[in-house]
Amino acid sequence: MMIGAVNARREAILHVEILGFDDGRIEVAAVLDTGLTGYLTLPKTEIEALGLTSQGIREAILADGRRATLEIFRTRILWDGEERGVQILASGGDPLIGMSLLHGHEINIEVKVDGAVRISPLP
Repeated sequence: MMIGAVNARREAILHVEILGFDDGRIEVAAVLDTGLTGYLTLPKTEIEALGLTSQGIREAILADGRRATLEIFRTRILWDGEERGVQILASGGDPLIGMSLLHGHEINIEVKVDGAVRISPLP
């Protein structure tokens, strides 16, 4: 089980360790975003710090309906105690965890400031 918390802006936050190349790694506080169908988004500065190489681009429709072209990267993360390969989209905002990463898990959120966020694998 992974445990996070709800912040003062009522966002469900989970800390994720992202593994780069040459033993690089960073931990980010990512917002759970059920509107994101992908795995994970990161700001370009953090992607560059990890030394990730672009895998191309992808068209996306943002929450406000605008279309955007996002750069795609691949790397590994620590997820529920195990390494997992994921696709990362470069974005200008805060790191986001999307539904592809959450697939096969149950989410429980105590929606109050400092409320627990629990993510556990489905049986």
